[in-house]
Amino acid sequence: FSVKAAIYSAKIVTDIPLYETPWDLFDEYLEDKPRVFNSMFPHKHSIQQLYEDEWRIKMMPLKVVALKVWQVIDFRLKCKYPLQVPSDITKLLEVQLTRCELQGLDKVIDSSSHFALGVKARLYPDRRGNKSRIRGDCEINISLVFPPTFTFIPGGAIRDILVKGVMAEIGERIKVGADDSLLADYRNFRKERSDNRRNYFTKI
Repeated sequence: FSVKAAIYSAKIVTDIPLYETPWDLFDEYLEDKPRVFNSMFPHKHSIQQLYEDEWRIKMMPLKVVALKVWQVIDFRLKCKYPLQVPSDITKLLEVQLTRCELQGLDKVIDSSSHFALGVKARLYPDRRGNKSRIRGDCEINISLVFPPTFTFIPGGAIRDILVKGVMAEIGERIKVGADDSLLADYRNFRKERSDNRRNYFTKI
């Protein structure tokens, strides 16, 4: 008989002040996808660039009962002019999960198991109103079915640990990455641009 999958969802919202100059627009910063990705995931947990716009991350291990589970996740970044957001939003960065593997569950996962993780985030500068802001959101969805191997664990403990661990790890990385690390790196970007202009005019 088929077992109905358990589905879990979470949404994270970003809304922080944006300070920019006409010479160092946030739009231009978003165009440098390798830099943006490394600023959003600054801890370098075995980051591997797969393609021009796609990276693989091996997260820190989760302890699930007596097991250690590593999330290996592929993310793709796209920077494009938005289609389904207000027309005066000039640039949109999309982060989308393309593949997820849970290493460490090999001995207990079988063909009756199912685990699917979906992550989709977007980030954009919003200059409407008196003050500019960086806005965005991230949706995380998990669908899973565990094999009979796990029935000896009461109260869905392994399910709860795994789901909460996966959501917390990914959610925290993206939230902290967008709110803190990325903003700090954008300040560095502005400073680098300013220093380059100063050096250029000094040589003239």
